[in-house]
Parts: sequence; structure tokens; C-alpha cells
Amino acid sequence: AGPRPVIGSAPRAVGYTGTFSVETDRAADIAEVVLVRPSTVTHGVNFDQRSVPLAFSAGASGLEVGAPASSAHAPPGWYMMFLVDDQGVPSVASWVRVA
Repeated sequence: AGPRPVIGSAPRAVGYTGTFSVETDRAADIAEVVLVRPSTVTHGVNFDQRSVPLAFSAGASGLEVGAPASSAHAPPGWYMMFLVDDQGVPSVASWVRVA
């Protein structure tokens, strides 16, 4: 469905609240920024399954992204961060630790 958005750079770790920057050459085309928790399946049930949409604003060279509000929204740990464009095409993930 077209070329993938590219994450040029992103922080390795983010805290709760506040904002962080993500560089991308297609900031104007981004429709979603999402954190996805990696799977931890036990007995066919994944209690850790989680997708966390993040608020963001586009700038000239990237995005200013709002961090998760609290550990109730995104428990501490590693997440895959995806940028999804206005055609529904996701980027390759960037690993981000939320703490």
C-alpha cells in the first residue's frame, strides 16, 4: 500500500508524562503513533497484550509525541513504537523502554 514511514531517530527510553521527539521525513503524513507491548503468552492467554495510542503533533523535521500518562496506561517495560501513515501503512518498529 505504498512506502513505509521511516523513524529516523527516537529515544531509547521515555518517562511518564511530558513529550519526546521522533524524527521522520514524512511527519505531515503520519496519522498515528502507537506503542505495542511485546507478547508474553502463557497457556494460550496473553495478559500483557497492549496497544497504546499516543497524542502527537507534526513539525518540519519530525513529531513531538506525548508520553503515556501513567503506568496504568503503559506498565513499565519495553514497547515497539510504530508510526502509521494516513494510508494505514506502519513503519518498522523502534524499541522504546517506558519507565
